[in-house]
Amino acid sequence: AEKRELSHWNMMSWDNYVVWGEGQKRFVKSFVKNNPIIHIVSDIPYFDSNDELIEVPRRSIAAFDIQPKRHYLRSITPQLYEYINEDLLKRFLNDLGEISNIYDVMLIRKRKKRLGSGQEKHLKKIEEGFSKKYKNTVSIDPGISAHRLIEKVDLVISMPFTSTAIIAYNMGKKCCYYDPSGL
Repeated sequence: AEKRELSHWNMMSWDNYVVWGEGQKRFVKSFVKNNPIIHIVSDIPYFDSNDELIEVPRRSIAAFDIQPKRHYLRSITPQLYEYINEDLLKRFLNDLGEISNIYDVMLIRKRKKRLGSGQEKHLKKIEEGFSKKYKNTVSIDPGISAHRLIEKVDLVISMPFTSTAIIAYNMGKKCCYYDPSGL
């Protein structure tokens, strides 16, 4: 049987790459065939809106998720498996909301970016339900830098495979990826 490529990574052909660690270096090397130079650097700080960050309580967890695209946008993107969807986001938020209630810890959720008009309707219900259901949760403005939030919390839980877990690890914070689907 013919081997099918599941991504477009094999099309990369630059001579130089900048990555955040050995794992990413191995990943790039597994796809790039032209023997590139791969530079390992620390994480690269993101833009920060300088908006005021809420007062972060002593016992707190930062949660970083990925917003799914609308169904019609996902359907026009050729993927063999649709991992990031509304169900995954609901499960991620609900599981972490339950943990915040059980352990009486503040869960501070930061979305990757502001909602666009194509995302607003279908995600608004999920987000409103989450904030109403769990008393120890708050969502902060996506413009606030992940670095600034991570500095203030005790633990970071990230949806695979966001860079926030790497940022937290580099800052010496306890961190993990959480995949509610079990994949």
